Amino acid sequence: MSGQQNRIKREFIKKYGLKKNRGSICIARINGERCALPPHLHTYKGADHTSLWNKDGKPVCFVSQPYKEAFESPEHQAALAKVEELGYFVRVDPLGSWHYPGKTVLIEIWKDKETYESIKEAVE
Repeated sequence: MSGQQNRIKREFIKKYGLKKNRGSICIARINGERCALPPHLHTYKGADHTSLWNKDGKPVCFVSQPYKEAFESPEHQAALAKVEELGYFVRVDPLGSWHYPGKTVLIEIWKDKETYESIKEAVE
């Protein structure tokens, strides 16, 4: 990982006070669910360079860093819309990706907007 990539990743970690999860990378885990075969949401179509992040030892944020071209595709946008329809809060940061900065987009998926806001406020 380059110095720029490390810096961007450290900024993300500091921004929310998160720690990388060492277990399975699964969206359902941010709802306290065990990762198993569907019908739960394991990931979404178009997710790339995924990771799961903890706060106080519990998964709270699923991260994807797709390439810009893939992110802009109608299929990817529809998949993210479906994630939001399921009640998750999706935050997109075009400059916050540490995986190939400038070529990828950071997508944060949180349990809901209230969880995102409470974690962000706790760090400020």
